[in-house]
Amino acid sequence: MASSSFLAVFRIVLLVLFFNGMVPMHAASQDDILSTICKKTRNPSFCFNVLKSAGTTDLKRLATFTLNLAHDKVAQTRALAQSLASKASDPKLKERYATCVEQYGEAADDIEDGKKDLGEGDYNGVNIKASAAMTEAGD
Repeated sequence: MASSSFLAVFRIVLLVLFFNGMVPMHAASQDDILSTICKKTRNPSFCFNVLKSAGTTDLKRLATFTLNLAHDKVAQTRALAQSLASKASDPKLKERYATCVEQYGEAADDIEDGKKDLGEGDYNGVNIKASAAMTEAGD
């Protein structure tokens, strides 16, 4: 049930944090900065469109934007799994959906922790929390 857009958004977060201090911010257009970040992703056009919609080139704001977006995607996926679990008549299927609900709940917690780390300037912590959320959502 892992949402490919959710995972792609997290890859963007990780890239934004990785490029912190490595992207020349002076005398560069917004498109140049976003292209520099996104050209390393699996889907540069998706990355570019997501980051462009943030309306900023400030790396911390881009990271915040993508964390918020990822949290929204996790919440949507968790709600879908809850709905499917409530409608499932097969006990095994119901159990699988319940597992998804639990894992996406944990992913949401990881994202919230990542937001706190970002606010404290702990970029390594954000990376760890983002990786944990990706693992939870990917199982």
